[in-house]
Amino acid sequence: MRLTPAYLVAVASFYDMLDTRPVGHKRVYVCTNISCSLRGGRKLLAELSEAVGDAADVQVRGFECLGACDIAPMVSVDGVFVGPVDATEVDDLARQIRDGEDPLPAKQLLRRPSADPNANTREWDRPGTDFEQVESEIDRPAPGSDPLPTEPSSFGPPMGRPDPPDEPVAPIEQAPSEPFDEGPSQEEGTP
Repeated sequence: MRLTPAYLVAVASFYDMLDTRPVGHKRVYVCTNISCSLRGGRKLLAELSEAVGDAADVQVRGFECLGACDIAPMVSVDGVFVGPVDATEVDDLARQIRDGEDPLPAKQLLRRPSADPNANTREWDRPGTDFEQVESEIDRPAPGSDPLPTEPSSFGPPMGRPDPPDEPVAPIEQAPSEPFDEGPSQEEGTP
């Protein structure tokens, strides 16, 4: 492939989830971005690293952003987002990671409808709400209205429902309507 070792190291070290040395099979990422840091993420990283100890099959490291700011400070254990994790839960979490158990089941993002444990409890009275009917009405325009434009604009033809149905809804790429003027070129004598 005619690639130098320096090129390969540059590519491998650029991507945050590629490792250039052997690491543990269990990947534990502690978010250290601004939201998590303000809520103790860096301290959580230090405490969790210490609590996991020298377990050879576990890699604990900080991660710039895991995109779950609403559960800050948060941890990803082999792709399972957990949070917010407080100092009293670090020892339990470390034990669960070492033993291969499910990490903090009550605080897993996938197992709750919202980061706020009191949200979406469905304790309100909503008589006659048929969610399938509501969803079908969202796709249907109101009588007498045409919410989609029908005339082409400078952005191209209007997007709408495909006709025939197997046509794409919008083009993947669209050529610019006017050529882009890059200014004089080097060949024209401009320094």
